[in-house]
Amino acid sequence: MRNFKKSSGVAILVFALSGTVAQAGPNGHCPRSKFATCGVTQAPAITTQPASQTITAGQPVAFSVAASGTGPLTYQWKRNGAAISGANQASYSTSTSTSDNGAQFSATVSNSAGAATSNAAVLTVDPSVVAPSITAQPSSVNVTAGQSASFSIAASGTGPLAYQWNRNGAAINGANSSSYTISATVVGDNSAQFSAMVSNSAGSIASAPATLSVTAAVVAPSITSQPLSQTVTQGQAATFSVASTGTAPMTYQWSRNGAAIAGANSSTYTTPVTTSSDNGSQFAVSVSNSAGSLTSGAAALTVQAPALPSGCALSSGTWANSSLPQAQMDTFRISFDATPSVSPMDGVTGLSFGPAAAYTDLATAVRFNSTGTIDAVNGTTFSAASAIPFTAGVAYHFILDVYISTHTYNAYVVINSTQTVIGSNLAFRSTQATAAALSNLGSMAAAGTDTICNIALSAAPATAPAITTQPLSQSVTAGQTATFSVTATGTATLNYQWLKNGAPISAATSSSYTTPATTLSDNNTQFSVAVSNAAGS
Repeated sequence: MRNFKKSSGVAILVFALSGTVAQAGPNGHCPRSKFATCGVTQAPAITTQPASQTITAGQPVAFSVAASGTGPLTYQWKRNGAAISGANQASYSTSTSTSDNGAQFSATVSNSAGAATSNAAVLTVDPSVVAPSITAQPSSVNVTAGQSASFSIAASGTGPLAYQWNRNGAAINGANSSSYTISATVVGDNSAQFSAMVSNSAGSIASAPATLSVTAAVVAPSITSQPLSQTVTQGQAATFSVASTGTAPMTYQWSRNGAAIAGANSSTYTTPVTTSSDNGSQFAVSVSNSAGSLTSGAAALTVQAPALPSGCALSSGTWANSSLPQAQMDTFRISFDATPSVSPMDGVTGLSFGPAAAYTDLATAVRFNSTGTIDAVNGTTFSAASAIPFTAGVAYHFILDVYISTHTYNAYVVINSTQTVIGSNLAFRSTQATAAALSNLGSMAAAGTDTICNIALSAAPATAPAITTQPLSQSVTAGQTATFSVTATGTATLNYQWLKNGAPISAATSSSYTTPATTLSDNNTQFSVAVSNAAGS
């Protein structure tokens, strides 16, 4: 400070340092100086006092104050002289109750120059009408489509209370009670928001929204088309079907005579090829979903025997036997046509003495087998010279040349006019190895059907001899005899002629030959035999 002057009652402070604030004089003007700046901070002054208010209990109330002064200004509201936490704005709002009646509210406004406190505003709370308040909010609801849904609210306040329900913010016409019910929901109602506005003469209040969740209804099965009874010809399959409505997924289980059929789990069921034992069977189906199950009516299966050509026999699960005109005790040929209904299958046809009731009754047998080929019995097993496939519905012409004296037979099948060998020199089935006569043609199909037609007997063609066991060389002591023998097959009657060194031996005409007592001159002699019949030697 350089100097201090007093002139005409005005005190002037002059600062020599730049940036120092100079105090204004009595007239409010700052001294003129290039070295000083001048600033004035004005203390707050209340320009608009908070007003006293009279309200109804439950209504909100707001007080406000206006003040001048150098900013920034700070505010602090008080209730009955005590500071209200957080009430630091130019206005203050609060909810009310009857206990607030007579409370005084004031505001203190402050800045760095000082503070000013407003007059107290008196709050008068009229207890005669209480504004609504919600005591129980509406709850969210989960239902299945088609069910009803109800929402309710509880509120207090001076009556009468008025209600207005809203859906997604829009008023619902006629929904004016403390509860609201949708009698039958639909899927489109899912996620809708429902709230209620409660009001009286003192005011109104809105509830929190409640959510409606609607899931699609599960409809139990209903059968719209029952399975129908079926009539089929033996060897055919039958198909049953059902039609139903209900919520998917639907499951199906077919049953036969009350017993579940494994794997029969669709709306239709097709039987295996039918046999006579299937006649009269009852088929039904159970249809289910998560809402329940329903069993159809039973459909009957009628299995009819197929119409046979004249002179034909049909086997299907039972034996079909055709008697020959007379018992055959020698060599003969029998031919017949056999038609399988399915492929593969298990069907045999063969010769027996008397009607056949079991496979073991057949001495000879040809077979449509389960691998889809044709074979013939040979002792204890079935075999074939080559693989001969068969086709369902095709008639196959079989030929059997039978030799009862040797208990053997030859089997052939004619396909497309070509005769194919099934087997030659086949042995009778072991259980019939000594059969002396055959009088019956029997057939049995264990699956599907086997139709036998055009049975015919004739003479078997003569078969030239075939030597199956050759005579063996012998060593003896001079004076002893030697015996040679041969085994041969062929159509009876077989003739034998033994030879010594290529020359016929008189009266040596059987299957064996015994020499006279030998001498040293017989050493290295060659013995052979010629076997012959009408077909050759």
